[in-house]
Amino acid sequence: MCDLKPGEELKVTGPNGKRFVLPADPAVHDYLFFATGTGIAPFRGMLLDLFRRRVSSRIVLVMGSPYASDLLYHKDLLAWQEEHENFTYLTAISRERQADGPAMYAHERMKHSRDAVIPVLESPRGLVYICGIAGMELGVFQRMTTELSPAVRSSTFMWTLRWCRMWQDGRAG
Repeated sequence: MCDLKPGEELKVTGPNGKRFVLPADPAVHDYLFFATGTGIAPFRGMLLDLFRRRVSSRIVLVMGSPYASDLLYHKDLLAWQEEHENFTYLTAISRERQADGPAMYAHERMKHSRDAVIPVLESPRGLVYICGIAGMELGVFQRMTTELSPAVRSSTFMWTLRWCRMWQDGRAG
């Protein structure tokens, strides 16, 4: 790309795969996004797409960062929360106290903001997307086992938790 001259064409592709894109009909789902660091990048595009489509679904973003000064797109996300009543932006700052509670990791936001997070997790419409630092996914799944209702924990959702444990143990691909 650095050798291209102005006006030359650049071929790009994507998104690839079936799992890390919005569904074909995004209006029939609610969304919970967990991001840390640059893991916000794919979600920023998804959020913009959902807003452009005027989807009225519940949308919750949990953004984790060591320090508040490291939150990427923070001003944009705060503005979007003001513009879209169906969008909730929650931070999880791990190395300093937050205005609404103690320092916490992204997965701990489930406990501190139950009213926003748990309804999406327990809804049959709910989809969860996780992108960020290695290991965050496991923390999110482990926290789900303690925060979700017994009915949800015993549902088919549990296959995800079992797969996650197998992956951590090296038994899943």
